[in-house]
Amino acid sequence: MPPKPRKIPMRMCVGCREMKPKKELLRVVRSPEGLVSLDPTGKKPGRGAYCCYNAECLRRALRQGQLDRQLEVRLGEEVNAQLTQTMQQLLAAVNHEIESRVTSFLGLCLRAGRLTTGQEACVELIRRGGAALALVDGGASANTLKRLSDACRSHDTPLYALSPGAL
Repeated sequence: MPPKPRKIPMRMCVGCREMKPKKELLRVVRSPEGLVSLDPTGKKPGRGAYCCYNAECLRRALRQGQLDRQLEVRLGEEVNAQLTQTMQQLLAAVNHEIESRVTSFLGLCLRAGRLTTGQEACVELIRRGGAALALVDGGASANTLKRLSDACRSHDTPLYALSPGAL
């Protein structure tokens, strides 16, 4: 008999009110001492509420008083500002880590000969149908962005723009 599939715990984001897997959400916790903080590990003791890794969801939850209700505490302006700042720092750190991993992976692809660089070569590879994905530096010229996006759009190739200087 095959083992039962594991049940994925679902939680609702207090900002956008969407149900998502618990691991995809950031926990905001009120400790037994009454301190409110972000809990990236999801293991701090206390009453918790969940929010998407999205600054807009946190802003909406704070503006509408959803966090106050979920945590059963009145949050002051200072706590709201601290939570917003901490969320922005956390998102910046996550984005930096993702870009760092992507650039490391691209280095491996380059050494393995599976990476094409340069506008002309990339456009040609996309047109031949040999590209699974196209990445462009956010600091690329408008002409480069247009040529790559046109080629990707007409050949159903995903195009992702990274932050300037990431590549």
